[in-house]
Amino acid sequence: ADALPRLSAVQDDYDWWKARGYNPSSGKPLWLTLEPDHIEWRHIFFDDNIHHDANDSIVAVRARRAAGSPFTPVSGEATIELHGSVLKKVPTVRPILDHAWFIDQISLCEQRFEALRDGTASGSNLAKLLGL
Repeated sequence: ADALPRLSAVQDDYDWWKARGYNPSSGKPLWLTLEPDHIEWRHIFFDDNIHHDANDSIVAVRARRAAGSPFTPVSGEATIELHGSVLKKVPTVRPILDHAWFIDQISLCEQRFEALRDGTASGSNLAKLLGL
């Protein structure tokens, strides 16, 4: 059973998020550990309400350099840089019409994450981008 893929569904409290001005730190959590040797899995957050706005994010990214270190919130600007790697906006109808859409996006997200980690996507490595 441990070898099976895992999936979680998180329902947000829209009124709570709205009352906090849609602030990224008030969104649904995404946990990100950068240390590659100790990562057995990585979150990829799919949502139809992901915006390209540093002050409006349904996802609250929490990152750490290594397992055992505390998670820290990342900025709205860094959250935008993570789009397409661990965050992916879902065009609501597209996955209904294209049954391979999610599988295809996972592959693209993995490629983008690796490019961010080695600095080829942003000109800076991921730890520096996230302020770690």
